Amino acid sequence: MAAMAIRSESLDASGSGIGPLLKLQRRDGAWPAFRGDPEPSWTTALVLCALNATGEFVSARDKAFHWLVSERGREGHWFWRWKFKTADRNVRFDPDKYGWPWASGSASWVIPTAFSVIALKQYTVCNRLDA
Repeated sequence: MAAMAIRSESLDASGSGIGPLLKLQRRDGAWPAFRGDPEPSWTTALVLCALNATGEFVSARDKAFHWLVSERGREGHWFWRWKFKTADRNVRFDPDKYGWPWASGSASWVIPTAFSVIALKQYTVCNRLDA
């Protein structure tokens, strides 16, 4: 968020805080919640928002986009959706609707889902090809 806030003051990546963010990107395209954390996290959506605002860093944005598209809360797995439709009908939610988790492999939550939806929408708008 700080990188997005100071972006208007510095157009170059090293002065905007984006340079250090790029160094933290994992091979799978995600970012960890904090430096040294080996796991991917919801912060990928925030970093993608910051990168989308620059219009640069195409490779990093593409990797983040693909990671977000493939990430989902635990209840998005086919087994859990099947379980909630057939065996566990006491759960009162639609198992076909799920979102993004705080940490990979956990259940969906509203805030990471909201940030992910915003990041994906920005990405698609920022990467539209002119016809």
